[in-house]
Amino acid sequence: MKVWVAGEERTAEIGPGLTERARSLEGREHAPRMLEDVYASLVMRDAQSEPELLDCLVRLMWHKTGVSTVGYYMPRKPGPVGWVGARLRQLLWKVLRYQHDRIAHQQNMINTQHTVAIEFMHEQHRREVTELRERIAALESQRDGGAA
Repeated sequence: MKVWVAGEERTAEIGPGLTERARSLEGREHAPRMLEDVYASLVMRDAQSEPELLDCLVRLMWHKTGVSTVGYYMPRKPGPVGWVGARLRQLLWKVLRYQHDRIAHQQNMINTQHTVAIEFMHEQHRREVTELRERIAALESQRDGGAA
């Protein structure tokens, strides 16, 4: 793991605390899980060129298009007051979730349409660049052949 903050590597300073916190969460039932590499933004750093970076970005957009209202762990304060507060929030979430589901559905439709449009534009630009390169190569070979 490497930790960068404002363009400076601060792994030695911040890393141990993050690692310790992650280990403390590992055993919990609702602990956040590590993302598989295909879903993590860090795969973008392996891109060797701008076209590869764009391909990677479009793939990541597809993996991160959806908004979900599936239940999640709500942290609580220790003791009885914390338990009551957590139960109250869970009850409110169950009662009011339908409103969030409607909004999340609408947002998912918008996200999907934007991702489709970006993917379409990316493919179209890739085709155009390939065609232009082929035309330039043909023109250069005609010029070189005609000059000989």
